[in-house]
Amino acid sequence: MKSRENSGNSTVIGLVIVVVVLLIGAGVWNYSRKPEVTIIEENPSFPSSSTTTPITETPTITPADVKNPPVGVLKYKDGTYSAVGNYVSPGGAESIDITLVIKDDNIIEATAVSKAERPQSKNFQNIFVKNFSPLVIGKKIDVVNLSRVSGSSLTPKGFNDAVIKIKAEAKA
Repeated sequence: MKSRENSGNSTVIGLVIVVVVLLIGAGVWNYSRKPEVTIIEENPSFPSSSTTTPITETPTITPADVKNPPVGVLKYKDGTYSAVGNYVSPGGAESIDITLVIKDDNIIEATAVSKAERPQSKNFQNIFVKNFSPLVIGKKIDVVNLSRVSGSSLTPKGFNDAVIKIKAEAKA
């Protein structure tokens, strides 16, 4: 009687373990497939006015305007800019080449080229390269800040590093 009871308990325990493993696997798979993007929202506080006054002199830009430039004042020069973004993975230092085309402070084109040497880093960078551009094209360069792209959470740090460098180079 005991051996039949132990056999039944073993079967139930085995089934519970299989179900738990399947649920964990499904959760990890589902989590890794969702792209996550952190975008800093713009919230300029421009006074509304029912009338407009033509500008007859060159406007003076104050430090407050740097965060929220007046309408029509661009912070970055239009053009194509490239930078190497650096970050640290568990395997060591990594980098990725980022090229952005900026027009009217917006990103209109974006490309990335993997520079990874380690197989796992190559895999994550390749996933990033294939999936990041729809998350940044059409966005203002000042609001783009990626945190996770299709399971890749470290490569976006390299992208963000490159964006900082590109913004410094493109300052108007």
